[in-house]
Amino acid sequence: MQKGHGRRPASAFNAEVIYIPHHDHKKGDSCSECHRGKLHQLSHGSLLQIIGRPFLGAKQYKPERLRCALCGKVFRATVPGTIERVDITAKATVSLLKYRGGVPFYRQSQIQHLLGVPLSPTELYEMTEDVANAVYSVFKELYNEAAQGDCIHNDDTKAKILDLINCPKKQRDKRKGVFTTSILSKGKTHSVALYCTGRKHAGENLEDLLNQRLEKEVPIQACDGLSHNLSKNHTTHVAKCLVHARRLFYHLYETWPKEMEVVLNIFGDIFENEKQAPEDPEKRLRWHQRKTQPCMEKLKTYCKSLIDEKKAEPNSGLGKAIKYLENHWEGLTLFLRMPGVPLTNNENEQLIKRAVLNRKNAYFFKNETGAKIGDILLSVIETCALNAANPWEYLVAIQKNQHQVRQCPKNWLPWNYQDQIRASP
Repeated sequence: MQKGHGRRPASAFNAEVIYIPHHDHKKGDSCSECHRGKLHQLSHGSLLQIIGRPFLGAKQYKPERLRCALCGKVFRATVPGTIERVDITAKATVSLLKYRGGVPFYRQSQIQHLLGVPLSPTELYEMTEDVANAVYSVFKELYNEAAQGDCIHNDDTKAKILDLINCPKKQRDKRKGVFTTSILSKGKTHSVALYCTGRKHAGENLEDLLNQRLEKEVPIQACDGLSHNLSKNHTTHVAKCLVHARRLFYHLYETWPKEMEVVLNIFGDIFENEKQAPEDPEKRLRWHQRKTQPCMEKLKTYCKSLIDEKKAEPNSGLGKAIKYLENHWEGLTLFLRMPGVPLTNNENEQLIKRAVLNRKNAYFFKNETGAKIGDILLSVIETCALNAANPWEYLVAIQKNQHQVRQCPKNWLPWNYQDQIRASP
């Protein structure tokens, strides 16, 4: 293929490798062309084929039975191993389709009926419940790992739990809202994604997480400017999201095109500097102090001039956007004073879209148990994705080795579980 063809290499696919021997020759044979040289081994060629298969299939075992015509004794063939009605691979597939793919149980059920393996939505839900029970000890360990992170992102979105919404008035909490909080914790070597669905806001869930923190250093926290993202009883170095600040100005472009073009160009320079910045935190800090600090000062000065010169009223949309910039200036510029501070909360926004996708497709959780199952599986699956681990293979491995996982979940995290598999006899 020509360079720049845009296709992924075969190594990017987790494909079954089938070696095809040459039909006429083997290593060491004489050359059939020149009849003088000997053939030596080259690297194998490569031809990738994409195949399709149903989500779930079915096998029917029919052990042979024999009966004595005289005494009536029945002899039955021995079934190899233990055969459960639902295999662990099927449970892993359903969990991925539901929580990573956003395919609700009733839609999966409809597809399975079409494919000749009819399963009810309840059966599919029970499969994910089994997987959540198997990985629960891992989830708790991931929670502890996340609490020790150097940089913790958090945000939340709306959620629905029918039992909380439809419960009798006497049993209802004073707080009416239900939220899904997404937390992305970055450590020195690994990242952890966590989801929490319930009455608590992002800041309250962050506080619960930091209660488990053993590290003495104050962590960096990345979030937007909403006050309910902050913990009341724990100190963090709060870094505010520059994308949220930019968005306030972007929405005003049609009303103030000339002014907004200046502002958006400055933001463009800031984000371009971030793309070019070195990866080392200390070098990155010095880079932004040299390249980006003048841009931030220019942005602040220009926005202040719009108010001072009466080009924007303080109560107008532009005035409110400028006020947001002023009120959160310390958090928006923290990356200029401290190494390792992110400019945006974009990575966590990508994580929270997984919860939004499930909410849009399935609409709600029936009860708090269903919400907890969703939180556990979403957290484990997204943590696998963050650490380049195959989530399907991981869910299968955890189910297969449940006893060992419960004994020492720290050894079965997405970034080290394969060591345990290789070490097992």
